[in-house]
Amino acid sequence: AIRKEIADETDRITGKTKQISNHPIHLSIYSPHVVNLTLIDLPGLTKVAVEGQPDSIVQDIENMVRSYVEKPNCIILAISPANQDIATSDAIKLGREVDPSGERTFGVLTKLDLMDKGTNALDVLEGHAYRLQHPWVGIVNRSQADINKNVDMIAARRKEREYFSSSPEYAHLASKMGSEYLARLLSQHLETVIRARIPSILALINKTIGELEAELDRFGRPIGGDQGAQLYTILEMCRAFDRVFKEHLDGGGRASLYNRQFEVRLMQAIRVLCTGPFPTDRSRC
Repeated sequence: AIRKEIADETDRITGKTKQISNHPIHLSIYSPHVVNLTLIDLPGLTKVAVEGQPDSIVQDIENMVRSYVEKPNCIILAISPANQDIATSDAIKLGREVDPSGERTFGVLTKLDLMDKGTNALDVLEGHAYRLQHPWVGIVNRSQADINKNVDMIAARRKEREYFSSSPEYAHLASKMGSEYLARLLSQHLETVIRARIPSILALINKTIGELEAELDRFGRPIGGDQGAQLYTILEMCRAFDRVFKEHLDGGGRASLYNRQFEVRLMQAIRVLCTGPFPTDRSRC
């Protein structure tokens, strides 16, 4: 049902063509048997446009992929088929361009069960052919025949575990192979990254709060909507002005004259405010 809904939504957006769309399809899965991850399934990089695709499809796909993998917080799954030369992997090439240090790139090798007899991918999985900062992980997905037979994911994962545990070439790596191990590895890495970046995130939050508080101080305190609150605000401003004004006087008889004049005119202004043409609560004056 989920697979059909994704296919139907893709058809609604692209019109049953072989084109692509920048509009993502969001799918949320809640289960006690899955790890806490957000996975973005991007289209595979292509070399040529096939029938029904525009000539710009090659560049369109690369631009879409780059818009995600260039983000510094994105973890890159560089997926390559085991039955092809790793030196020609577009995923590895792009990952090296946007993540030269390799801190965000995980190599994933698929189709191990489809390699020619007498060959294996140990050179890659053990890091001899192309070493990454993080270890390579091999996985075995459902075949097209399995998909046609509606083999569920639980059975597919069980079959994958059996493949690695019984394989003469990969049995010694079985504990670090498979989709389930890859999910745990990514979840642990994501947790480590988040923990390491919490101090910088908190510093950014505190800096933003400080900037916003400073901006609010420049705006002044909020003024209430009712008449009494507005009158109180005016009195507070007058008292503040009175205090600052006194500080600038020399403290002699001249100061007393100014103070008396200020107090007299302040009371007159308040009486005008309370008896003005607008409605007010006279009992407050």
